Amino acid sequence: MVHGLFYGVLLAGFFGGLFVQWYYRAYLDLLLTVHSIEVLFLGIVGWYSFGPLVLGPLLALWLTGLGAIYVMNRFA
Repeated sequence: MVHGLFYGVLLAGFFGGLFVQWYYRAYLDLLLTVHSIEVLFLGIVGWYSFGPLVLGPLLALWLTGLGAIYVMNRFA
C-alpha cells in the first residue's frame, strides 16, 4: 500500500514536472540539471523509506525524463 502511494506520487510529480519543463524547453542545460537534482532528491527520500527498491524505478524515470527533455529541446 505504501509503495503504491509512493510510486503514485512519484509519477504524478514526474508528469507535472514535464509540463513545467515544456515551458522552459529551450534551456537544455538547465532542464537536465534540474531534472537530475529532482531525481536525486527523490532517490534520497525514497532510500530512507524503502531502501534499494527505489533505484530501478528512479533510474527509469531519470532516463525517461532525459529522453523527453532531449525531444522537447529538439522541437523547441
